Amino acid sequence: MSSGGLRKGAGRPAGAKNSSVVIEPAARRKITDALVEKVAGINITPLEVMLNDMKLHHDEARKLLAEHEHEQEDGERKGLLMKMAKVESALAVESAAKVAPYIHAKLQTTTLKGDADNPLELALMDASTLKAAVRGSK
Repeated sequence: MSSGGLRKGAGRPAGAKNSSVVIEPAARRKITDALVEKVAGINITPLEVMLNDMKLHHDEARKLLAEHEHEQEDGERKGLLMKMAKVESALAVESAAKVAPYIHAKLQTTTLKGDADNPLELALMDASTLKAAVRGSK
């Protein structure tokens, strides 16, 4: 069994046409401008839609949980209410995950380092020194 290299019949056939569509920059700009105009007329942003969806599912889950709590019997209806609340909650979490990057900034890692002229020093304090330092800063 051979491995790698040229094999008969492998690869793209000679003379095959390119299947990918190339959009010229001017045409792309016209499409983008048309979409911007269309979205401007809607008066709601995709972010607002996602936030509304998140709130809708969250509110529905809370309503179903409250109904579940007030249900007197441990019957089929109570179980169904709990399942529906879990589904609504999962949908709210899914919507929140989509919205989160637009609302909350990602945490950045920070590297603390000194330089040759001013190196970092690590000082360990015992409990009494730490308490005195805290009292002195107030």
